[in-house]
Amino acid sequence: MLLPLLASLLGARAAADVSGVEALIARARAERLSGDTAWIRLGHWRRTLGGGWKSEADGADFFLASEGKSDPARELEATLRAIFGLVPLSADQTARGVLPAFCRFPARAAWLVGKLGIDPARLPAQRCQRLEEYWARVAPESVSLVFSSYYLNNPASAFGHTFLRIRKRDQDVPRERRELLDSGIDFSATADTGNPLLYAFKGLTGLFPGSFHLFPYYYKVREYNDYESRDIWEYELALSGAQLAMLAAHIFELGSTYFDYYYVDENCSYHVLTALEAAAPELRLLDHVRVPVMPADTVKALFANPGLVRGIRYRPSAMTQFRARVEGMDAEQLTVVEGLAADPAAPLPRGLATPERIRVLDAAADLIDVRHAQELLVEAEGPGANLKQRLLARRAKLLLPSPELSVALPSREQPHAGHGSGRFSTAVGYSSGRGPLLSLGYRLALHALDDPPAGYPELSQIEFFPASLRFYPRDQSVELESIDLVNVLSLHPVSRFDQRLSWRVRAGARRERDGGCDGCLVGALALGSGFTMAAARESVAFFLFADVELQGSPALRGIERLPALRIGVGPSGGLRVRMGERLTWMGAAQWRWLPAAFATTTWALESKLRWEMGPGAAVGLDARGQPGGSEGALQLYFFF
Repeated sequence: MLLPLLASLLGARAAADVSGVEALIARARAERLSGDTAWIRLGHWRRTLGGGWKSEADGADFFLASEGKSDPARELEATLRAIFGLVPLSADQTARGVLPAFCRFPARAAWLVGKLGIDPARLPAQRCQRLEEYWARVAPESVSLVFSSYYLNNPASAFGHTFLRIRKRDQDVPRERRELLDSGIDFSATADTGNPLLYAFKGLTGLFPGSFHLFPYYYKVREYNDYESRDIWEYELALSGAQLAMLAAHIFELGSTYFDYYYVDENCSYHVLTALEAAAPELRLLDHVRVPVMPADTVKALFANPGLVRGIRYRPSAMTQFRARVEGMDAEQLTVVEGLAADPAAPLPRGLATPERIRVLDAAADLIDVRHAQELLVEAEGPGANLKQRLLARRAKLLLPSPELSVALPSREQPHAGHGSGRFSTAVGYSSGRGPLLSLGYRLALHALDDPPAGYPELSQIEFFPASLRFYPRDQSVELESIDLVNVLSLHPVSRFDQRLSWRVRAGARRERDGGCDGCLVGALALGSGFTMAAARESVAFFLFADVELQGSPALRGIERLPALRIGVGPSGGLRVRMGERLTWMGAAQWRWLPAAFATTTWALESKLRWEMGPGAAVGLDARGQPGGSEGALQLYFFF
């Protein structure tokens, strides 16, 4: 029923018939439509602690009643009057180009028309040109929720990103070739600073306005797949035609407002789910996410609604495609690929058969895409584009098609298959200095290298607010063992085609046990960079870093003139081995030179063994040694 109703809103009508509007309002009150789940979701109202309502939308043009932000009933009544033309635009709204209500709120209008049985011909006789142009552009045939994988080099994308892809209905173009016509829709913050500290502060405190944006889908593919080399996962949703129409209509009306953007809850993924829930009120998506709202958790929320996911499509990144292209090449062929990417006119080895020529030329073209990704995205005639064009011209002379590149769907890496982002742990162990110990741990988000690996990047770690509390029965004491704001480790295996450095950052506090600190809690900021070598599809990885660390504590015996502070520099390294899908071992070591401090050196050794017992649970054996003592513990982990 909704499709013809929306169509009628887009067509020409007679003059508005305002008779009976108050009777319609009386019916709406009697039927308590303002409390209907669909209406509440269309206005993005949420219950307050005092039991009232407050909309998460913050733009004044989204409300037609002066009390609309906090009163769904008054907003419904004002909407009924407004779509009949009884609430005129203010002079300021007219000057700003704000649309009349029946054009500005097509989803609300269609819902009210359907609920109250209003004849659409009674609505005002004015065409909605901007709505018609938007509708012609999106013409929804289906919608997918898209997950773009973790990108640790950008704080805004470190946890991944989700947005919508709307497939356009076009009977004249085969479905598999319509990508240039499809639209992407996302919710994102409008940032006004490039300062990372200020960005983090504003993102955490809601000082950025966030809004929905419509863009060509292929543009996001270029940005994420090519420029940032992020794999993309598309989850096609089983929405009906009416639900698709309501989704598209509601997104149009969201263009009249903004939302205060909060990095940990009202973020990109949260508002994508609210739009889907508004289109299909029977869905329960937000019920299955928690604070902080993680993009991967919103993907899992889809599967908590049985039958919602119709299909999954994997789109490998430029780097993933290149690795698949060169897999199995010998050293000579790899050298040829590298040479062609630098000089498309480089000679090919004599005796190289045509299929091998095609393969090395195609791989070289992919390598240019990887190395010049940013330039190719924004500069159509730059050096990278010139290299690519010359190489493609040489490839075209072979007059044979390339075999289709097959990149198998990496089922282990599917984001919905990963463990929950929250983690609770408990442990029993023994310390050489304090005796038996019991421990409780909690992590707000997201993943560590020793966690169950399914659903997450093999060699990336990002932990947000991990903490550990200990109880020592011998002296009946409770102590905070550690708490971090962030703990990030990004390992990039070095190869002949990728020489990126690996890096780490940790900010927080931990107990140190060495000559300068006998178990005191020390605040620390640690930075490191180095290289990683990996084998067996990254299931075995060795890394070596050069680190610098600033530590501070009133109980610290540090630098002579600044005893509460000390600086440490030195190497650290580790080995991670994943044995099958459930068992992982990590060993790590570090040494620090502490110039001008009471204790001039310190060190630490660590071993972690993890076994995934089943969905949401793991068991581990940990051991750690420092100059001030050693300890071991049996750990239990629960993910949620």
